[in-house]
Amino acid sequence: MPVEIGTKQGITYYCDCKRMSSIISPTLDNKTNMRYTGFFKEMWNEYEIDFDVFGYGLKKTRENKALILCDDASKCFNTTKGYVGIVLSLPYDINNGVYQKLLTGSFYLDEYLLWGVNVGTLEPSYPSIYVKLTKQGIEFTIWTEYGKHTLIDNSSNIHANDSAFYEFIWDSTPMDDFMMSDFDASMSIRVNGEDVVLANYPIAAMDLSLLNFCALDTPLNSYNIECIIRKLILGNEIPTYIQDDWYSSSSSIDSSSSSSSSSTSSSSLSSYLFPLCSLHLNSSGGDEGFYNIFDVSEDTIEDGFYTVIDNFTTYNKKDRLLIYADGVTVYDSGCIATNDTGIISGEEVWIPIGTSEVGIRVFPNCEGTSGTAWVLKLHCKGT
Repeated sequence: MPVEIGTKQGITYYCDCKRMSSIISPTLDNKTNMRYTGFFKEMWNEYEIDFDVFGYGLKKTRENKALILCDDASKCFNTTKGYVGIVLSLPYDINNGVYQKLLTGSFYLDEYLLWGVNVGTLEPSYPSIYVKLTKQGIEFTIWTEYGKHTLIDNSSNIHANDSAFYEFIWDSTPMDDFMMSDFDASMSIRVNGEDVVLANYPIAAMDLSLLNFCALDTPLNSYNIECIIRKLILGNEIPTYIQDDWYSSSSSIDSSSSSSSSSTSSSSLSSYLFPLCSLHLNSSGGDEGFYNIFDVSEDTIEDGFYTVIDNFTTYNKKDRLLIYADGVTVYDSGCIATNDTGIISGEEVWIPIGTSEVGIRVFPNCEGTSGTAWVLKLHCKGT
């Protein structure tokens, strides 16, 4: 069953990579007991207006020897059905699926483990599911008693330091209701919302209990390539799309009137966007802030619309509300404490015709304080 709107069904782990503590205290309860070794450097600034829509960012370097892992992969997914989504930024290009660092001659390894199950010093052992960056391309392998089967992405092209969303999906029952191709597949590699390579291989049920799951390296840091991770999502079901409102456990969406409950994955990053004007946004929170991107392309085909701020309250600590239309700031509340200025209510923000995405952001503690609390309610209004 795919993930339903407003639920987290099937997703076992969702980390927004905002802090190192986000790894062990992710957006979802950490029933996987995910942890890390080494350390990561935070690679984002909450006061930057041009925020990377892919997420926050934790940087792994050769010096910090960072690794994300848990000791029981069966809490993440199983061999017959599962999902791993990861947003990464790498310091070298990927050309035709090949990470160019591997071709420089200065790198002593022929491959790099991106993530895997039952990982030893260098190699995953049987049974296993894993993904490697190799000189042949991005390799996705499932190794069960039905054999060792590998997909190779040798067509993706990603510029150095660009963020990309990599998804690895498998189901022993071919996924005829999930793929964007007519081909029924049991395995798929998806990059930035596009199914890059598909295959229908047999996959056996195998017990993953007490086998490790590792991301970004082996337990002994055998590869240790630099990268920035912006999201890590694991599931034991096949999600239709990923909702960005999962960034904040305090955010809430009134979706009773939503018309998108039958939505399926699109062929772009809007696969984890959802319509703004089919719902009323009603959110409250604190130091974690708020950031969502909404797909409004269907609402602006013939005309623009107004986003009406019903209530923005920041009490006695200063916070800041920003609204973007396709990345351009169309509203800025300034850094305000509404106990002094009064709440913002009834302000109308024009979203022009042809706008594809609207971003809503609350910057908490915009004067460097902590312990804030805020409320945000808004809706759409036609011309």
